[in-house]
Amino acid sequence: TITPQNLIALLPLLIVGLTVVVVMLSIAWRRNHFLNATLSVIGLNAALVSLWFVGQAGAMDVTPLMRVDGFAMLYTGLVLLASLATCTFAYPWLEGYNDNKDEFYLLVLIAALGGILLANANHLASLF
Repeated sequence: TITPQNLIALLPLLIVGLTVVVVMLSIAWRRNHFLNATLSVIGLNAALVSLWFVGQAGAMDVTPLMRVDGFAMLYTGLVLLASLATCTFAYPWLEGYNDNKDEFYLLVLIAALGGILLANANHLASLF
């Protein structure tokens, strides 16, 4: 069973996953480049802040395939910082782009979700 302690350990993964859903619904509802970029950056910042709560919970095996420890938190933070920098620096460049630009943030968030899952992997089976 999943305990509240396990949910705290999975908080960055859950926040980025929720951000993916929110940005996807925002794109489906109305295309607004500024809104989607802002939602992505807010979600990534919230996931970065949630690492502090994960650090307070300590190292644990969340599932047999996932372990959250110091190294997982370090690499999760690096993935989140890289995604945050990508979204921030891509905004001015995408402003001048004439085609669909909102999906870029969705792809960055999904890649960040995969990177976080990869950082928490405890078994080779979780890579597939």
